[in-house]
Amino acid sequence: MSKTKNNETNIVFITGMASTGKSTILKELSLRGYHVVDTDSRDWCYYEKDSNWGLGALWDEEKINILLENQKTGTLFIAGYVVNQRRFYDYFDRIILLTAPLSVLQSRMNVEQDWEVFLNYKERIEPILQVGVDHIVDTNQEIKGLVDKIESLVQEKN
Repeated sequence: MSKTKNNETNIVFITGMASTGKSTILKELSLRGYHVVDTDSRDWCYYEKDSNWGLGALWDEEKINILLENQKTGTLFIAGYVVNQRRFYDYFDRIILLTAPLSVLQSRMNVEQDWEVFLNYKERIEPILQVGVDHIVDTNQEIKGLVDKIESLVQEKN
């Protein structure tokens, strides 16, 4: 896939570790009329062991390429947290990393998640995710204001 940008599209990638609010933000953006795709599912990913991430999700690159190629007009918000996401950074107009204080993340976590493993990822992986992003947004705020902020960051492109 070759990167061919036009002024009629705006492709925004929202990333962040588990419990940072990616899915909640996408739901609110969808309610506001945006096209959204949550790639944190087996429909978009497969799992493989990686030296930095351990067992991690990877995008099915063919599916992601098709998604990006089919976006001809308007704004598309894609959310995910995958090992190979950097391969696609050049195709995004904005990259937003979501983060939150540990106490907030812990309160949002699924009880099945291992807190020690999560802490290890927070310390090792979040700094890796920070490289190459346009904005880092703390999600420790109410959803409407948070999405207002994301919309204003995205509109800076124009």
